[in-house]
Amino acid sequence: MSNRNLAELVRALYPEPHTLHLPDGTHGDGSGATVAEFLIVPHARRPRLAVPVRSRAERIAAVRHLATPRAFGPRLKQAAVRAVVATPGTGRIAFRDRLRVSGPPGADSLQTYLSEALGTDVSLCLHVGGGLRANRKPVAEVLDARGGTIGFAKVGVNDLTRALVRNEAAALRRLGEAGLRHSTVPEVRHAGRWRDFDVLVQSALPVWQRPAAVTAEAVTAAMGEVARVAGVTRGALDDGDYADRLTIRLDEVADDAGAVDRAVRSELRTAGFRALKAYGGIRLDFGAWHGDWSPWNMHPAGTTIYVWDWERFEVGVPVGFDGLHHAFNAALGRGVAPRRAAEQLVADAPAVLGGFGVAPAEADATVAAYLVDIAARYLADRQDESGQALGAVADWMLPVLHQHLTR
Repeated sequence: MSNRNLAELVRALYPEPHTLHLPDGTHGDGSGATVAEFLIVPHARRPRLAVPVRSRAERIAAVRHLATPRAFGPRLKQAAVRAVVATPGTGRIAFRDRLRVSGPPGADSLQTYLSEALGTDVSLCLHVGGGLRANRKPVAEVLDARGGTIGFAKVGVNDLTRALVRNEAAALRRLGEAGLRHSTVPEVRHAGRWRDFDVLVQSALPVWQRPAAVTAEAVTAAMGEVARVAGVTRGALDDGDYADRLTIRLDEVADDAGAVDRAVRSELRTAGFRALKAYGGIRLDFGAWHGDWSPWNMHPAGTTIYVWDWERFEVGVPVGFDGLHHAFNAALGRGVAPRRAAEQLVADAPAVLGGFGVAPAEADATVAAYLVDIAARYLADRQDESGQALGAVADWMLPVLHQHLTR
């Protein structure tokens, strides 16, 4: 499984006529000129990074810029990996699994494309995930020959991920001109198209520094500032662009002929329409949101909060969505089951939304809209079919929303 995911990722970035030589000996016979070579960290059975071996400086940079975990145990493991990779010769012993890419000199690849686009010879440190399905996409740290980090590249490889990459590039440009005071976002280093893929290179945020303590009020202030970047309007939930967009999305999810469980999708549409009818007359503030402001997409650093993964940025949603999403995902991160986390979110909504200026009378409508909105996303992304727990909306979102609407 891991070798398959690794091969799928590298094949996308180094297409034919390149040949892949995997740790288990498949996909190549060892011949051909080496184009790139990687250490697989920690090993091929569970790959997390493919670290370039061209130079020690590049190896050091590839592991230096990993986000620092907050817990002591993971921090200790990460420090050990950094030390081993940085020590000459040790990485070759500790991390025995390697992947080599061979091919004709100058053959087209993401590496050659970015070298030309950025005006310097680059190598790639590949972040290995669970394969290129749903909203997963190739992500690589882009390094220059001296081991300096130029940025991080995201590659959109299908309709969904191409749209996400384009949306993130536009969002970062917009936010970069907004003069944010409470948060810092990456800069766009390059945005373009390679083959049939959309490519975004964004600057690296210093998330390898140990995170500073941050108050809930500081996070809310940063989210509130983002909510206002495109202005704030006020109107009834069912009388505006947001309700129209959500209705279209619910219809598209329910009418997806290729979906496996269309009954659940139909139930979601019915529940969503019911929520819009129940709360349609409630007047709310509408602004922008990050779209996935979770604890693992932010890094507090004293005077600012570094925030990344802006691919879901959207304008014209109920103010406070980011606060609800953060609270929900923080509970999931603590091991709370999705249904219990959603129940707690509904109960806590007035307190969570109070910092955004959302009145208690508006909190019920806002949290109902959020639950429908995020469930529609998970089903549109086919997370139910990829085995993700949140994709099983019938197990957590639908019963919680039903309870919320019948109180």
